[in-house]
Amino acid sequence: MPKPFWIIVISMAVAVPAWADEVDDRAKVLFDEASALFNEGQYAAAAARFREADTIRPSWKLQYNIGQAESASKQYGPALVAFERYLAEGGDDVPEKRYGEVMDEIRRLREMVASLDVKGPEGAQVVVDEVVRGTLPLEGVLKISAGRSQKVEVRLGEDILDSRNVRASGGDTVVIDLTPPAMAENATAPPPDITRSEPVEEPIRREPVTTASSDTGNGRARKLKLAGGILLGVGSAAAVAGAVFGGLAIDRAGVAGDLCPERVCTTDDAKYALWDGLTFGILANVLISAGAVVGTTGLVLLIVGTKKERADRMALTPIPSVGPGFGALTLEGRF
Repeated sequence: MPKPFWIIVISMAVAVPAWADEVDDRAKVLFDEASALFNEGQYAAAAARFREADTIRPSWKLQYNIGQAESASKQYGPALVAFERYLAEGGDDVPEKRYGEVMDEIRRLREMVASLDVKGPEGAQVVVDEVVRGTLPLEGVLKISAGRSQKVEVRLGEDILDSRNVRASGGDTVVIDLTPPAMAENATAPPPDITRSEPVEEPIRREPVTTASSDTGNGRARKLKLAGGILLGVGSAAAVAGAVFGGLAIDRAGVAGDLCPERVCTTDDAKYALWDGLTFGILANVLISAGAVVGTTGLVLLIVGTKKERADRMALTPIPSVGPGFGALTLEGRF
Protein backbone atom coordinates (compact mmCIF):
# COMPACT_ATOMS: atom_id res chain seq x y z
CA MET A 1 0.00 0.00 0.00
CA PRO A 2 1.52 3.38 -1.01
CA LYS A 3 2.41 5.69 1.84
CA PRO A 4 0.46 8.94 2.20
CA PHE A 5 2.11 11.86 0.46
CA TRP A 6 2.67 13.83 3.65
CA ILE A 7 4.65 10.97 5.24
CA ILE A 8 6.96 10.79 2.26
CA VAL A 9 7.81 14.48 2.39
CA ILE A 10 8.11 15.04 6.15
CA SER A 11 11.87 15.26 5.91
CA MET A 12 11.57 18.08 3.40
CA ALA A 13 10.04 20.41 5.99
CA VAL A 14 13.02 20.09 8.29
CA ALA A 15 15.42 21.96 6.07
CA VAL A 16 14.97 25.74 6.06
CA PRO A 17 14.80 27.03 2.45
CA ALA A 18 17.02 29.83 1.24
CA TRP A 19 14.34 32.48 1.59
CA ALA A 20 14.38 32.15 5.42
CA ASP A 21 17.82 33.80 5.58
CA GLU A 22 16.41 36.98 4.08
CA VAL A 23 13.08 37.41 5.87
CA ASP A 24 12.29 39.57 8.86
CA ASP A 25 13.25 38.17 12.24
CA ARG A 26 9.61 37.60 13.23
CA ALA A 27 8.86 35.65 10.07
CA LYS A 28 11.94 33.48 10.62
CA VAL A 29 10.89 32.77 14.22
CA LEU A 30 7.42 31.74 13.01
CA PHE A 31 8.92 29.52 10.32
CA ASP A 32 11.18 27.77 12.86
CA GLU A 33 8.22 27.26 15.22
CA ALA A 34 6.12 25.85 12.38
CA SER A 35 8.86 23.43 11.35
CA ALA A 36 9.21 22.21 14.94
CA LEU A 37 5.45 21.76 15.32
CA PHE A 38 5.31 19.84 12.04
CA ASN A 39 8.04 17.44 13.15
CA GLU A 40 6.16 16.94 16.46
CA GLY A 41 3.01 15.95 14.58
CA GLN A 42 1.04 19.13 15.43
CA TYR A 43 0.11 19.74 11.82
CA ALA A 44 -2.79 22.18 12.30
CA ALA A 45 -0.70 24.44 14.52
CA ALA A 46 2.18 24.19 12.05
CA ALA A 47 -0.08 25.28 9.18
CA ALA A 48 -1.23 28.31 11.19
CA ARG A 49 2.39 29.34 11.89
CA PHE A 50 3.39 28.91 8.24
CA ARG A 51 0.45 31.10 7.17
CA GLU A 52 1.36 33.77 9.72
CA ALA A 53 4.93 33.81 8.42
CA ASP A 54 3.59 34.11 4.86
CA THR A 55 1.46 37.08 5.93
CA ILE A 56 4.50 38.90 7.33
CA ARG A 57 6.83 38.04 4.46
CA PRO A 58 4.95 36.49 1.50
CA SER A 59 6.81 33.84 -0.48
CA TRP A 60 5.51 31.33 -3.01
CA LYS A 61 7.87 28.75 -1.51
CA LEU A 62 5.95 28.87 1.77
CA GLN A 63 2.85 27.54 -0.03
CA TYR A 64 4.58 24.18 -0.28
CA ASN A 65 5.03 24.03 3.51
CA ILE A 66 1.45 25.18 4.07
CA GLY A 67 0.18 22.50 1.71
CA GLN A 68 2.16 19.81 3.52
CA ALA A 69 0.86 20.84 6.94
CA GLU A 70 -2.77 21.19 5.82
CA SER A 71 -2.71 17.82 4.04
CA ALA A 72 -1.21 16.12 7.08
CA SER A 73 -3.97 17.62 9.29
CA LYS A 74 -6.59 16.30 6.79
CA GLN A 75 -7.60 19.81 5.72
CA TYR A 76 -7.56 18.78 2.09
CA GLY A 77 -9.29 21.87 0.71
CA PRO A 78 -6.71 24.40 1.99
CA ALA A 79 -3.94 21.96 1.09
CA LEU A 80 -5.10 21.79 -2.53
CA VAL A 81 -5.28 25.59 -2.76
CA ALA A 82 -1.76 25.95 -1.29
CA PHE A 83 -0.19 23.41 -3.66
CA GLU A 84 -1.90 24.99 -6.69
CA ARG A 85 -0.61 28.42 -5.63
CA TYR A 86 2.87 26.96 -5.17
CA LEU A 87 3.00 25.78 -8.79
CA ALA A 88 1.22 28.83 -10.23
CA GLU A 89 3.34 31.42 -8.42
CA GLY A 90 6.60 29.46 -8.58
CA GLY A 91 6.32 28.81 -12.30
CA ASP A 92 9.60 27.84 -13.92
CA ASP A 93 11.47 28.28 -10.61
CA VAL A 94 9.89 25.08 -9.21
CA PRO A 95 12.42 22.21 -9.46
CA GLU A 96 11.36 19.53 -11.92
CA LYS A 97 11.34 16.74 -9.34
CA ARG A 98 9.33 18.83 -6.88
CA TYR A 99 6.90 19.77 -9.65
CA GLY A 100 6.12 16.10 -10.32
CA GLU A 101 5.62 15.36 -6.61
CA VAL A 102 3.24 18.28 -6.15
CA MET A 103 1.24 17.42 -9.28
CA ASP A 104 0.72 13.87 -7.97
CA GLU A 105 -0.52 15.29 -4.67
CA ILE A 106 -2.85 17.74 -6.43
CA ARG A 107 -4.43 14.90 -8.43
CA ARG A 108 -4.94 12.92 -5.23
CA LEU A 109 -6.44 15.85 -3.34
CA ARG A 110 -8.90 16.79 -6.08
CA GLU A 111 -10.72 13.52 -5.46
CA MET A 112 -10.97 14.34 -1.75
CA VAL A 113 -12.19 17.93 -2.03
CA ALA A 114 -15.62 19.56 -2.38
CA SER A 115 -16.49 23.19 -3.15
CA LEU A 116 -18.24 25.76 -0.94
CA ASP A 117 -20.04 28.63 -2.68
CA VAL A 118 -21.12 31.34 -0.24
CA LYS A 119 -23.08 34.47 -1.12
CA GLY A 120 -24.13 37.15 1.34
CA PRO A 121 -23.52 40.66 2.65
CA GLU A 122 -20.30 42.35 1.57
CA GLY A 123 -17.61 42.21 4.24
CA ALA A 124 -18.92 39.06 5.96
CA GLN A 125 -16.29 36.43 6.76
CA VAL A 126 -16.59 32.74 5.92
CA VAL A 127 -15.20 30.61 8.77
CA VAL A 128 -14.63 26.86 8.36
CA ASP A 129 -13.77 24.92 11.52
CA GLU A 130 -12.86 28.21 13.27
CA VAL A 131 -10.47 29.24 10.47
CA VAL A 132 -11.29 32.34 8.40
CA ARG A 133 -11.26 31.20 4.77
CA GLY A 134 -12.41 34.33 2.98
CA THR A 135 -14.37 37.59 2.96
CA LEU A 136 -17.51 38.18 0.91
CA PRO A 137 -17.81 38.64 -1.94
CA LEU A 138 -15.57 35.66 -2.70
CA GLU A 139 -13.54 35.60 -5.89
CA GLY A 140 -14.59 31.99 -6.42
CA VAL A 141 -15.58 28.87 -4.51
CA LEU A 142 -13.74 27.71 -1.40
CA LYS A 143 -12.22 24.24 -1.30
CA ILE A 144 -13.19 22.09 1.70
CA SER A 145 -12.44 18.51 2.68
CA ALA A 146 -14.94 15.98 1.35
CA GLY A 147 -16.42 13.09 3.28
CA ARG A 148 -16.47 14.62 6.76
CA SER A 149 -18.56 17.13 8.67
CA GLN A 150 -17.21 20.67 8.99
CA LYS A 151 -18.66 23.65 10.81
CA VAL A 152 -19.25 26.60 8.48
CA GLU A 153 -20.16 30.03 9.83
CA VAL A 154 -20.77 33.35 8.10
CA ARG A 155 -19.90 36.23 10.42
CA LEU A 156 -20.46 39.95 10.01
CA GLY A 157 -18.71 41.79 12.81
CA GLU A 158 -19.81 40.12 16.04
CA ASP A 159 -23.00 38.71 14.49
CA ILE A 160 -23.22 35.14 13.21
CA LEU A 161 -25.44 35.28 10.12
CA ASP A 162 -25.44 31.53 9.51
CA SER A 163 -23.99 28.45 11.20
CA ARG A 164 -24.31 24.89 9.95
CA ASN A 165 -22.44 21.60 9.68
CA VAL A 166 -21.55 20.77 6.08
CA ARG A 167 -20.69 17.34 4.67
CA ALA A 168 -20.15 16.83 0.94
CA SER A 169 -18.76 14.21 -1.42
CA GLY A 170 -15.71 14.76 -3.59
CA GLY A 171 -16.48 17.04 -6.52
CA ASP A 172 -19.79 18.29 -5.07
CA THR A 173 -20.58 21.99 -4.51
CA VAL A 174 -22.41 23.22 -1.41
CA VAL A 175 -24.19 26.56 -1.87
CA ILE A 176 -25.00 28.90 1.03
CA ASP A 177 -26.98 31.91 -0.21
CA LEU A 178 -27.69 34.61 2.38
CA THR A 179 -28.63 37.37 -0.06
CA PRO A 180 -32.03 38.97 0.73
CA PRO A 181 -34.82 37.95 -1.66
CA ALA A 182 -35.85 40.48 -4.29
CA MET A 183 -38.89 42.50 -3.29
CA ALA A 184 -41.84 42.01 -5.60
CA GLU A 185 -43.56 45.17 -6.85
CA ASN A 186 -47.03 45.70 -5.43
CA ALA A 187 -49.43 46.02 -8.29
CA THR A 188 -52.75 47.78 -7.63
CA ALA A 189 -55.67 45.87 -9.15
CA PRO A 190 -58.49 47.87 -10.76
CA PRO A 191 -61.81 47.92 -8.87
CA PRO A 192 -64.30 45.24 -9.96
CA ASP A 193 -67.09 46.15 -12.37
CA ILE A 194 -70.36 46.29 -10.38
CA THR A 195 -72.65 47.48 -13.17
CA ARG A 196 -76.08 45.91 -12.80
CA SER A 197 -77.58 43.99 -15.70
CA GLU A 198 -81.02 42.65 -16.43
CA PRO A 199 -81.67 39.10 -15.18
CA VAL A 200 -81.27 36.46 -17.88
CA GLU A 201 -83.11 33.17 -17.76
CA GLU A 202 -80.56 30.37 -17.50
CA PRO A 203 -80.88 26.84 -18.84
CA ILE A 204 -81.23 23.89 -16.53
CA ARG A 205 -77.90 22.92 -15.02
CA ARG A 206 -76.88 20.00 -12.87
CA GLU A 207 -74.32 20.65 -10.15
CA PRO A 208 -72.99 17.56 -8.39
CA VAL A 209 -72.66 17.97 -4.64
CA THR A 210 -70.04 15.82 -2.96
CA THR A 211 -70.59 15.19 0.70
CA ALA A 212 -67.83 15.63 3.26
CA SER A 213 -67.85 11.93 4.06
CA SER A 214 -67.20 10.92 0.45
CA ASP A 215 -64.41 13.52 0.09
CA THR A 216 -62.75 12.21 3.21
CA GLY A 217 -63.07 8.60 2.08
CA ASN A 218 -61.62 9.27 -1.38
CA GLY A 219 -58.78 11.32 0.10
CA ARG A 220 -57.86 8.54 2.51
CA ALA A 221 -57.97 5.94 -0.24
CA ARG A 222 -55.64 8.00 -2.43
CA LYS A 223 -53.24 8.57 0.44
CA LEU A 224 -53.16 4.85 1.23
CA LYS A 225 -52.45 4.00 -2.43
CA LEU A 226 -49.76 6.69 -2.68
CA ALA A 227 -48.04 5.56 0.54
CA GLY A 228 -48.30 1.94 -0.58
CA GLY A 229 -46.73 2.69 -3.95
CA ILE A 230 -43.85 4.61 -2.39
CA LEU A 231 -43.11 1.92 0.20
CA LEU A 232 -43.32 -0.81 -2.44
CA GLY A 233 -40.81 1.07 -4.60
CA VAL A 234 -38.44 1.70 -1.69
CA GLY A 235 -38.65 -1.93 -0.59
CA SER A 236 -37.94 -3.19 -4.10
CA ALA A 237 -34.93 -0.85 -4.41
CA ALA A 238 -33.56 -2.05 -1.05
CA ALA A 239 -33.98 -5.68 -2.09
CA VAL A 240 -32.16 -5.05 -5.38
CA ALA A 241 -29.34 -3.30 -3.52
CA GLY A 242 -29.16 -6.24 -1.13
CA ALA A 243 -28.87 -8.63 -4.04
CA VAL A 244 -26.01 -6.54 -5.46
CA PHE A 245 -24.15 -6.57 -2.15
CA GLY A 246 -24.81 -10.30 -1.89
CA GLY A 247 -23.11 -10.82 -5.22
CA LEU A 248 -20.17 -8.71 -4.09
CA ALA A 249 -19.94 -10.70 -0.85
CA ILE A 250 -19.80 -13.97 -2.78
CA ASP A 251 -17.12 -12.57 -5.08
CA ARG A 252 -14.94 -11.28 -2.24
CA ALA A 253 -15.39 -14.53 -0.32
CA GLY A 254 -14.13 -16.38 -3.39
CA VAL A 255 -11.09 -14.12 -3.58
CA ALA A 256 -10.41 -14.66 0.13
CA GLY A 257 -10.68 -18.41 -0.36
CA ASP A 258 -8.09 -18.29 -3.14
CA LEU A 259 -5.72 -16.17 -1.06
CA CYS A 260 -6.13 -18.13 2.17
CA PRO A 261 -4.76 -21.68 1.76
CA GLU A 262 -6.05 -24.00 4.47
CA ARG A 263 -8.29 -21.12 5.67
CA VAL A 264 -5.31 -19.20 7.08
CA CYS A 265 -5.09 -15.59 5.86
CA THR A 266 -1.62 -14.12 6.20
CA THR A 267 -1.47 -11.34 3.59
CA ASP A 268 -3.11 -7.92 3.76
CA ASP A 269 -4.94 -8.54 0.47
CA ALA A 270 -6.45 -11.73 1.85
CA LYS A 271 -7.53 -10.04 5.06
CA TYR A 272 -9.08 -7.12 3.14
CA ALA A 273 -10.93 -9.55 0.86
CA LEU A 274 -12.24 -11.50 3.86
CA TRP A 275 -13.31 -8.31 5.63
CA ASP A 276 -15.03 -7.01 2.48
CA GLY A 277 -16.87 -10.30 2.07
CA LEU A 278 -18.18 -10.17 5.66
CA THR A 279 -19.18 -6.50 5.36
CA PHE A 280 -20.98 -6.97 2.04
CA GLY A 281 -22.74 -10.06 3.42
CA ILE A 282 -24.08 -8.14 6.42
CA LEU A 283 -25.26 -5.30 4.18
CA ALA A 284 -26.97 -7.77 1.86
CA ASN A 285 -28.87 -9.42 4.73
CA VAL A 286 -29.96 -6.08 6.21
CA LEU A 287 -31.09 -4.59 2.88
CA ILE A 288 -32.96 -7.69 1.72
CA SER A 289 -34.73 -8.09 5.08
CA ALA A 290 -35.63 -4.40 5.28
CA GLY A 291 -36.72 -4.38 1.65
CA ALA A 292 -39.01 -7.34 2.21
CA VAL A 293 -40.66 -5.72 5.25
CA VAL A 294 -41.07 -2.30 3.62
CA GLY A 295 -42.23 -3.76 0.28
CA THR A 296 -44.80 -6.03 1.98
CA THR A 297 -46.14 -3.09 3.98
CA GLY A 298 -46.44 -1.04 0.79
CA LEU A 299 -48.27 -3.86 -1.00
CA VAL A 300 -50.75 -4.20 1.87
CA LEU A 301 -51.44 -0.43 1.88
CA LEU A 302 -51.86 -0.47 -1.89
CA ILE A 303 -54.43 -3.30 -1.71
CA VAL A 304 -56.33 -1.67 1.18
CA GLY A 305 -56.39 1.70 -0.60
CA THR A 306 -57.69 0.13 -3.82
CA LYS A 307 -60.46 -1.73 -2.01
CA LYS A 308 -61.43 1.39 -0.07
CA GLU A 309 -61.55 3.42 -3.28
CA ARG A 310 -63.87 0.87 -4.87
CA ALA A 311 -66.09 0.87 -1.79
CA ASP A 312 -66.34 4.67 -1.87
CA ARG A 313 -67.54 4.56 -5.46
CA MET A 314 -70.57 2.58 -4.33
CA ALA A 315 -71.85 5.55 -2.32
CA LEU A 316 -74.83 7.56 -3.64
CA THR A 317 -74.22 11.15 -4.69
CA PRO A 318 -77.10 13.70 -4.50
CA ILE A 319 -77.18 15.99 -7.58
CA PRO A 320 -79.62 18.94 -7.53
CA SER A 321 -81.09 20.08 -10.85
CA VAL A 322 -82.16 23.71 -10.85
CA GLY A 323 -83.81 25.91 -13.42
CA PRO A 324 -86.08 28.89 -13.67
CA GLY A 325 -89.12 28.20 -11.54
CA PHE A 326 -88.40 24.63 -10.39
CA GLY A 327 -85.88 22.36 -8.72
CA ALA A 328 -85.28 18.64 -8.39
CA LEU A 329 -82.88 16.19 -6.66
CA THR A 330 -81.28 13.24 -8.47
CA LEU A 331 -79.37 10.40 -6.85
CA GLU A 332 -76.43 8.95 -8.77
CA GLY A 333 -74.35 5.93 -7.94
CA ARG A 334 -73.95 2.19 -8.49
CA PHE A 335 -76.87 -0.02 -7.39
